[in-house]
Amino acid sequence: MRLHTIVILSFFLLLRLSAAAQTVRVNWEKTTDFTKYKTYSWLEGTHDDVTDATDQLIVNFINSQLGVNHIFQDDFEPDLYVTYHGSREETFEIGGGYRADWTQSGAVTVDSHVAGTLVVDFVDAEDNQLVWRAVAAATIDRNPKKNRKTVEEVLRKMFVSFPPAPRRKG
Repeated sequence: MRLHTIVILSFFLLLRLSAAAQTVRVNWEKTTDFTKYKTYSWLEGTHDDVTDATDQLIVNFINSQLGVNHIFQDDFEPDLYVTYHGSREETFEIGGGYRADWTQSGAVTVDSHVAGTLVVDFVDAEDNQLVWRAVAAATIDRNPKKNRKTVEEVLRKMFVSFPPAPRRKG
């Protein structure tokens, strides 16, 4: 029984740590009435670091979310322009070594990981103004299946409250 409890607690701890490894922020123009948007068109973004499979996943997910919200692709007369930007960068964390007073030195450790950033933008096509932006940062794993899961989770978090509720007047 005790081993079972430890396994379950460890599982939930791992889930919590993986969720903490991601940050998602969403912001929008508060005066925008998103119910007026019925059509959209894609603009080219900057995402040279994104694999073709991940690009397709992102585009399909966004297309699906917009469709569910009755906003459909129309490349000739869009109400919104949609684009995304993706990048990745290897980062290093250095720990240990000498303290500020040069005493009690410890072993120097270097830990590296790849950090990915995804930005999704919606721009009002009529006045060319940014009306919605979601930004996510997450650690990229070497395992493509884990990365796919991470991208899907980040996208779900981005769109959990889309479209934003209209601002109440008064």
